[in-house]
Amino acid sequence: MTRRTSVPEKDPGFWSVVSAWLTLHAPVIYGACMSVVIAMLRVIYSGGGVRQQLLEGTMCGAMTLAVVGGFDLFGLPQSAAVFVGGVLGFLGVEQVRHLAAKFIGAKFS
Repeated sequence: MTRRTSVPEKDPGFWSVVSAWLTLHAPVIYGACMSVVIAMLRVIYSGGGVRQQLLEGTMCGAMTLAVVGGFDLFGLPQSAAVFVGGVLGFLGVEQVRHLAAKFIGAKFS
């Protein structure tokens, strides 16, 4: 007696759910990818190594996801995610950290 197992990749409903999810979250995905690519290119341009490229790209991508996740709080459209990802990738983690510390210090002093 053979037991048949369902493979989700062969179910047409699975692909329609994946497609709907990707369509719904496309701006966020594009924004994070833009941030990663620009951050890695910036590190390459400045002469950084592969380790620095991977770390900076990953941190900028994660930072973009965190910022884009807060768009609803400020009434910003999800379509601005690519712009924000590009800016964050260009500035880099250290510059954004420096600007955030400066902003927070000005607000609480």
